[in-house]
Amino acid sequence: MEATGEETIQPQHPDQPSEAGRLSRLECLGGVIVSPVKTFEHLAGRPQWFLPLIIIILYTLVSFVIPMVATMVAMAPTLMKQFGDTPSGIFSISGIVFISSFSLAIYVVVTFIVFLGMVGALYAITRIFKAQPGFYPLAATVAYAEFAPRLISICIKKFIPFLTGKGQMFMPEIPTGIAPIFSEFDVPILLEAFLARIELFHLWSFALVAIAVRFVAKVTGERAMLITLLYWAVCILAVAGVDVLQRMFESLL
Repeated sequence: MEATGEETIQPQHPDQPSEAGRLSRLECLGGVIVSPVKTFEHLAGRPQWFLPLIIIILYTLVSFVIPMVATMVAMAPTLMKQFGDTPSGIFSISGIVFISSFSLAIYVVVTFIVFLGMVGALYAITRIFKAQPGFYPLAATVAYAEFAPRLISICIKKFIPFLTGKGQMFMPEIPTGIAPIFSEFDVPILLEAFLARIELFHLWSFALVAIAVRFVAKVTGERAMLITLLYWAVCILAVAGVDVLQRMFESLL
């Protein structure tokens, strides 16, 4: 006698990718570079926090440690020659290490505050357009879209010159935008902040943020582009505002 039975089919949420199509953390990181549409479509349904957190921390460490190490290496011969193995010399070197570690901790905290501000601005703009993205999926995708290109950028623009400096600790960055062309001119702060964004890795970030917004906020490509343009404008105004405050502070000293 032939046995018959019924298989229970579990419904799958439309936003959740199947297990067969699930991407690992490293596949997501590589996918941001080679297949961003597929990657962000996946991350919109399965947001991650661990690897984006690592990317932000790595970016902070690389951007802070490289110039700090260069400064310490450049100062070490002078300190050793001046103080040697005396208690004053040991105290001076220990003080530099302590101040550097404390500054790094502050820098990490500030970077995360800036990151949350970026996500908050993008979240507010998407809500203006009547979209309802989750804050956590948006934060996870923005971490990939903004900080993965920044990490690659700083490695190419600063780390490679640092390693190939032939004994020179401070080497000029590898130019990847149009801002250096106008470095000799006195341009307004707002224009300067805008020119800094016309750069290879910033444009890459722009495209990635637009793709992320499209899937996380579930909007059309055109609307995602408009949201990203407004987000960019907010970022430019924020950078220009910080630059103005910094110059005003320096003028008071």
